Amino acid sequence: MFLIGIIIALVLCVIGAISFIFGFKQFHKYSLIKDTPRSKIRSLAMGLVELHGVVAANETIQTPFSRSQCVYYQYRIEEYRMHTRTDSKGRTTVYYSWDTIASGSRQIPFFARDDTGDVYIDPRGAEYDVPLKKVFYQHRGGFIGAFSTILTALSDWDKAKTTEMDIGSWNLQPVKPGHITWGASVGDRKYYEHYLEPNENLFLMGTAVPDRGAPNNVLVRKGEDEPTFIISNKREAGVMKSLKWKMAGLLILACALEVIGVIVALLSADVSS
Repeated sequence: MFLIGIIIALVLCVIGAISFIFGFKQFHKYSLIKDTPRSKIRSLAMGLVELHGVVAANETIQTPFSRSQCVYYQYRIEEYRMHTRTDSKGRTTVYYSWDTIASGSRQIPFFARDDTGDVYIDPRGAEYDVPLKKVFYQHRGGFIGAFSTILTALSDWDKAKTTEMDIGSWNLQPVKPGHITWGASVGDRKYYEHYLEPNENLFLMGTAVPDRGAPNNVLVRKGEDEPTFIISNKREAGVMKSLKWKMAGLLILACALEVIGVIVALLSADVSS
């Protein structure tokens, strides 16, 4: 019993330490945004930059469900499932939850534009902060066939292997983001889309580097020395607010896990003595 308690305590403390590290990373990003002045594209200096403007694109891709034109999309699919749980006394309880069963994303290069010019963006490795825009509901039995067929089609769509996907047969019904689902049946699914559109507001923090292959010989990408690379359609205040909540949540979780870990270790020691 003592050994099990110590193992549990160590696991909690390790998870707490990891949560603290991720919380500190959010604090680092928050501090960078707060301390980095806004740059104008025409006078862009090499190194870490903060840009405010709009998304500009010579080409676009389509989101898989709403077929919206964009330069980036991310989706996930949830299914309403029934679960059973048996406690130590053999009692079984049943509960229901929306579980994520699939997700995917795709992005292409685009331009950041302000009132002084454009700069090419290589979005690989970026952290996107783009709110949910579209939600679709699929009732159980709404799609005739194996769900693996949908997964295969989405995988090919994400990898640009196809530009044709018959979502009409999926019977997706649009609902408002934030819609509360009442009376869901096991097997019902929800499809969520986040995406970044041309001419949409753009906040970007990344690293400007010289590149002869890019328009105007400059592009913005993820840096090697400073890897912070954030792309969002929120205003600066909105991005900072998101980071602040993530930071607070992770640090509170870290402290709670460390305290619980210590308590479990002390209790285990008392029991063994």
